[in-house]
Amino acid sequence: MIPEEVRSDDRGKVTHQLVKMLYFARSEFERGLGGLTDDEARFRPPKADGSLMNCITFTIGHLADQEWRLFVYGTGGPENPLLQRFATGRPFTDPLLSEILALWEAAKSGADQWLSRASDADMEQPARDWWENLGTCVMRTTYHYFFHAGEINATRQILGHPEIPFIGILNGKLEFPLTPP
Repeated sequence: MIPEEVRSDDRGKVTHQLVKMLYFARSEFERGLGGLTDDEARFRPPKADGSLMNCITFTIGHLADQEWRLFVYGTGGPENPLLQRFATGRPFTDPLLSEILALWEAAKSGADQWLSRASDADMEQPARDWWENLGTCVMRTTYHYFFHAGEINATRQILGHPEIPFIGILNGKLEFPLTPP
């Protein structure tokens, strides 16, 4: 358990360390979206077996669905039918970049209602209709962002964009030892 005085931001608000890591993963994922056109974000690279990878806009929706499902619906909030089409195993769709970015922002905002105030005790609670507790769900989502950030980095390079250096600057965002900003 991390003492509250170490988990406080500059406004004195406590942010759980797992949530800080998720926020950093989100920001790293978002770096990979910079400079993409709508057509590029909807491009589906070919796989070795002849099938196609998901496009970047689908991946954004997929992560938005996970955040909503775990941190809004999973904590007692409503379902979001607009995001359910991006769940694992759903048929492919390639929304416009502007459309999916708006849905992703709404999902992050909804998730942040719980994430921004989550305590150690909250993290130990089970997520509704999920097999893990919410703390494990935060870790899963963090790793999920990094997994897809790598995919997007590869797709960007196929499209002729420069490689995104891995990992961005931690200082001032997320560093150890944990000290107040």
